[in-house]
Amino acid sequence: MSGNQHTHGPWRWEVNEAGKSLSLVGGLRPKFDLTIIHVRWGMGSGSMLVRGTTFDDMNLLYKLHERRDWIEPFPGRGHHAHWCASVNHPDMRLIAAAPELLESLTKLFEWAINIRAAMKINDSFTEKLINRVDKTISEATVG
Repeated sequence: MSGNQHTHGPWRWEVNEAGKSLSLVGGLRPKFDLTIIHVRWGMGSGSMLVRGTTFDDMNLLYKLHERRDWIEPFPGRGHHAHWCASVNHPDMRLIAAAPELLESLTKLFEWAINIRAAMKINDSFTEKLINRVDKTISEATVG
């Protein structure tokens, strides 16, 4: 492959309250060894602002580090929660799942192309759906 590539998944968010930072990390081997996004707060640094999750606060942005209800320890790693915890926010979970979603969509797309050819499916709905998926994959992978 050539050109720019996304960081291999899985991805996850890590909160370091002691270091006042938030990172989106990924990588295959070892897992989570590559930093994709890093934000610090305090001492003149910025804050990650995240949209509220309910109907009443969907137009409000919150400083992530001030929303304790969105920060939780990784399973089995509670003793490290003060310097490495997870983010439990629906938009941030979706972002972290992006590599696996892209990989699954690509495999499903390839399967659908083969099935369509094998079964000689030629309807407009299938054609539009395949074109839309192909465009989505291209937008995510071609810079």
